[in-house]
Amino acid sequence: MKSVYACRDCGAQFRGTRRVCSLCGTRVGDTTRGTCKDCGSILTESPEQRCSRCGSTNVERVSVDAD
Repeated sequence: MKSVYACRDCGAQFRGTRRVCSLCGTRVGDTTRGTCKDCGSILTESPEQRCSRCGSTNVERVSVDAD
């Protein structure tokens, strides 16, 4: 799943690409990889996303897609 986020600073909309491991909590930057390189568990979408246009973390999720 990739949610769509909107940046509150510049207005851009983008798909979330930052991920976090569901087991060990390792944070992974922008990636499409599906498993954690540290423990092999599934990566899920991180609630901490960054705007792809301006780099701001002042974003909100506006929709969820089944990708």
